[in-house]
Amino acid sequence: MGGLLTTVDSIGGVLAGLSVQPDWIVTTSMMATIAHLSHRGPLRSHARVLRRGRNAVVTGLDVVDEGNDDLPVAAVTMTSAVLDPGAMSLEFVRPVRSPMPPPVPDPQTPEEFFNIEPGEGLLTRLHLADRLRNPWGILHGGAVATLVDVAACRAVAAVRDGADGDPRGGEPAVGLAAGDTVIHYLRPARVGPVEARCQVLGGRDGCTLVRVAVHDVGAADRLVDLASVAVLDV
Repeated sequence: MGGLLTTVDSIGGVLAGLSVQPDWIVTTSMMATIAHLSHRGPLRSHARVLRRGRNAVVTGLDVVDEGNDDLPVAAVTMTSAVLDPGAMSLEFVRPVRSPMPPPVPDPQTPEEFFNIEPGEGLLTRLHLADRLRNPWGILHGGAVATLVDVAACRAVAAVRDGADGDPRGGEPAVGLAAGDTVIHYLRPARVGPVEARCQVLGGRDGCTLVRVAVHDVGAADRLVDLASVAVLDV
């Protein structure tokens, strides 16, 4: 799920940014509803501007599975705040094209690529490498989404393995995956490390709700993002 939302954040962000040039944008919220977790691929995203205002842009994105007769995969709504890019020059050749690169022969796991520490439990930490920053030095929204995804699944696994047992009751799941996700980007994460602190709220019917608070530890531990994740049994 984090990888999918990383792509969605990039596509929706570029579309919103192009719609307000010469200004640019920063993501302030993302709401993703997941229809199917199993994919053949490749996945195709279609994005459109739903509303362009003076201070904010709302975009809608639909993701389908091209390898499975365009089966719906996800529907996402993003809100972005308009910002002044300052001295930074953002120029694009129209139409903007970004061809899909060939598959990487030995791909990294999401945890490796996004510098997420190995571990388990209710706290997951990301180290803020320069390649994870946008041109303003802020942690990319997609990196936040991946951190939230990993942290929520680890938290549910930890609660089920701990003394409190499965918060839903019943038989243990074969595996876990993040489903519907809502993220509010409250403040920029610039310093790091960045910690996702989880609270497992409970659930039913194969779905467990997790609240995730993301803090920039190096910036006086300030709260930078809040998220809710539905973690699914798979």
